[in-house]
Amino acid sequence: MKNKVRAEFRPDSVDLVNFIISHFRALLITGIAVAVISAAVSLLLKPLYESAVILYPSSTIEETPSLLGEIAPGATMFGDDDATEKLLQILNSGQVMEYLKTKYDLPVHYEIKATEKYPNTVIAQKMKKYIRSSKTAFGSVEIKVRDRDSEIACAMANDNAVHADSILNNMQRGASTGMLSELARSYENQMRLIEKYEDSLS
Repeated sequence: MKNKVRAEFRPDSVDLVNFIISHFRALLITGIAVAVISAAVSLLLKPLYESAVILYPSSTIEETPSLLGEIAPGATMFGDDDATEKLLQILNSGQVMEYLKTKYDLPVHYEIKATEKYPNTVIAQKMKKYIRSSKTAFGSVEIKVRDRDSEIACAMANDNAVHADSILNNMQRGASTGMLSELARSYENQMRLIEKYEDSLS
């Protein structure tokens, strides 16, 4: 009775070729399956386009002492850092988010189903994911918008910047008006004091 000797697989070129030939059909089917699955996944995963806008908020209001030598009480001052932080707050505010949500009909654009239990929460999460604002190392503010549509990403980033900047400018103008009113009141008080002293000397 002859003993059967089991040949061991050796990773040399001859055995590798023989292995491929003997398992060619299985390898071919596996390769085709992987290619089909990869193609299907790539079709399902739509690419996201990113648009970025850089804003350099500048202060239109400088610290101006009142006629009494003190900063006018209640007046809001905007320095460079303050303006940057204020702009970031505006960009992340509900007012700006609601503006973008309404203008671009984001519930429909993001395909939020009306049957969602908390649709507003889902929309807010989507906006937080795809619309971001951050302070750069140079004191500017960068707005980034990602979307499947490159034109919408660009338009949304620009509208976001314009609307937020408009709100900031209105706030600064309001603060400037308040400061001028305070200076006018201080001037009138000083004039009354001068008249009082003149009357006491006469």
